[in-house]
Amino acid sequence: MRRAAALLLAIAGCRSAPQPRPEHVTFNVKGPPSQSASLRPESLVMWPPSVKPIPDVTRRPDGTLAPQPPASLKVAILVTAAEREFQQQKYDEAKQAYQEALDSQPDYAAALIGLGDCAFHDGDYAAAEAYLRRAHDATPLDHLPLFLLADTLDKLGRYDEAREALTESLELRPRNKPTLVLFHRLAPHLDVAVRDEPFEPKAIARLENGELGWQIAKDAGANGVLWSLFATCELFGPADDPASKIRLEHLQPISSSWTLKREVGCVAELAQLYREAIPKGGAQPELALEALAALEPGELEGFVLYEIAPRMDPHIALRLPEALRAELRDYVRKHVVPVRGDGPRQPPSPRPSLPPGAAAPG
Repeated sequence: MRRAAALLLAIAGCRSAPQPRPEHVTFNVKGPPSQSASLRPESLVMWPPSVKPIPDVTRRPDGTLAPQPPASLKVAILVTAAEREFQQQKYDEAKQAYQEALDSQPDYAAALIGLGDCAFHDGDYAAAEAYLRRAHDATPLDHLPLFLLADTLDKLGRYDEAREALTESLELRPRNKPTLVLFHRLAPHLDVAVRDEPFEPKAIARLENGELGWQIAKDAGANGVLWSLFATCELFGPADDPASKIRLEHLQPISSSWTLKREVGCVAELAQLYREAIPKGGAQPELALEALAALEPGELEGFVLYEIAPRMDPHIALRLPEALRAELRDYVRKHVVPVRGDGPRQPPSPRPSLPPGAAAPG
């Protein structure tokens, strides 16, 4: 209990954290977290995946969105066969099956994407662009057509358009690893600086047998105390929440519902503690914390929506109100893939073979 009180005092002793806007994004987390090699165990404990499926969406002639009709059994069989043929490098057979699927169900996105990949493989980049733009129009909330379109536009030498398509793809699927890999490969051509250092907590706060304790990663070093404070905030809430002190005194953690406002409060406290500790020698330089501490208060929501929320819901960008979606877009363009503008551009490295869907996120 003394340790808990000391931590609360340390948190409360920092300068007042900036107040986030009242908008909320909430996830109801149930059950134990699944295992993932791409995230530290601390990340999985703090932000367990809780994914809700997103239906495919098509665009009506008037520009409004509507659910895309599901594939018929015939079309589903044809697309499955086409993907198998493509992976076996039987490109003519794959193209024929995709085309049959498209003839049966015009503007079916999976068939259009497959035909676009076939055209790309054949070196017909103009045809690939046409197919992928149709796929994007058919499913405008799917990041994959934009991802593949960016690679195609790069081949056509239209680098500004390629950069825009790939940036929009990352905005639709934040933190998507294949998108970031492609950004790195094309970065000299697209004139962007890719900043994708992940934000991975290095401590977990736990309640065991009525006692509050912490599990700190070996590589936390001198920043172990800061990460422990952050973990405590995740468990009981930020210090600017009046109920946080009561919860901590009685060792009653917050409910399992995650909110954007609370997460912004915790990262704001972590950033403030790091800024204060560095000049006093109470912390060691750490790239992820440096990037967080450099953000303006109004940018913290974008940070959380890009770095943290997608770990629980990869489709988070599609569920946001427009005001928060704009903050996510601004964060991506300013802090993840900012335009350098210092040219000259250089040719990218060769493109690996991409079978249909192979670049989709896990």
